[in-house]
Amino acid sequence: MNEFKSGQIIIESTLYNNYPLIKGDFNENYLQVNGVLDVSELIKLQPMVTAPVCAPTENYGGIYFNGNTDKLNVCINNPTGQGQWVPLN
Repeated sequence: MNEFKSGQIIIESTLYNNYPLIKGDFNENYLQVNGVLDVSELIKLQPMVTAPVCAPTENYGGIYFNGNTDKLNVCINNPTGQGQWVPLN
């Protein structure tokens, strides 16, 4: 079923009805893809000078491009159970 209402879009399959393949909210600038996202050429991240929130319940596994260090960072749980941004390169 494909839906569009109240600034949202949902594209789902009857095979995977627990999670839509694509879910988006245009008002929140949010897009969720459940499955593999295959990009043939480039994913471009806008540099951020301030790190987003990194916590076990928020942005865990997220990646951002640090504009101050020119490095990709991933949000992990550190040994004390706190969220921490760690450079990937």
